[in-house]
Amino acid sequence: MRSARRGDCLALTIVRAVAAVENEEPESLRPLADVVDPAAVEAVVESADGPVRVSVGYAGHRIVVDGESVAVY
Repeated sequence: MRSARRGDCLALTIVRAVAAVENEEPESLRPLADVVDPAAVEAVVESADGPVRVSVGYAGHRIVVDGESVAVY
């Protein structure tokens, strides 16, 4: 699980988390926007009035995003 760093956009946090799991450089991964609209994921998480979890597939992993963290499974 990776906590979002202040100032980092959610897309960058997701890519960095997957790269860490894959032991790869973030630049070597397929662009996240080729798979999912990162702005839409961020909008859902940020606009929620209460707890929310969003799950997306990326680079062969299931990514779960909530208001606090990004988990890679």
